[in-house]
Amino acid sequence: MTNFMKHSLTALALGFFCILFWATSETKKSENNEATTTEVAATETETTSEWTCDVCKTKFSHNGIEIDRNGDCKTIEEPLQGFLCSCECAKEARKKSDQTYEEVLEKASYQADNDCEFQSDNDVLMYLIGKSFTQDGGSITIKFDESGANISGLQYQWMSYTSLGGYKGKVKLSSTDPSRPNGTMTLYVSCREKSVTDGQIVLFLN
Repeated sequence: MTNFMKHSLTALALGFFCILFWATSETKKSENNEATTTEVAATETETTSEWTCDVCKTKFSHNGIEIDRNGDCKTIEEPLQGFLCSCECAKEARKKSDQTYEEVLEKASYQADNDCEFQSDNDVLMYLIGKSFTQDGGSITIKFDESGANISGLQYQWMSYTSLGGYKGKVKLSSTDPSRPNGTMTLYVSCREKSVTDGQIVLFLN
């Protein structure tokens, strides 16, 4: 073998090992970049969301507070998100809701059903399915069916329904509309007044 051929083979071997080293280094660099990207994404996911309380306008980061059928305050469970930061604000919101409701009832014309009663949670659901409600003097409508409710064109699905005793009940619905992926709605039901309300607007049975 001539010296020229020996030098040529040596050069080829060196070139091969250089290319192999470069390829290995690039692979490790890519893996490191992917790991860094994953870590950054995980950090961003863990960032805590903040919400504004409907009553006191304070920022908070928990799931919110609500009042149960016994009048006690409790933390809302995942995946629901409420917008009342404390027991005091939840009670204040309920008080305002009751006041608004009574004021609307005084102005509206309806025929009370004094014999109705929600003896169980399922009674609330059965009462609403197939019924439509409309805002008195307004344009908001709600139609309930087996899957949930259509609220002025936005579709919601059932999350829970609860009897509050006597003629009162409460239902929770979550939005299935892409424009409101995390939207929830709590409505109070009265079979006596044949109405539903979110605490601000009252709708009556059609």
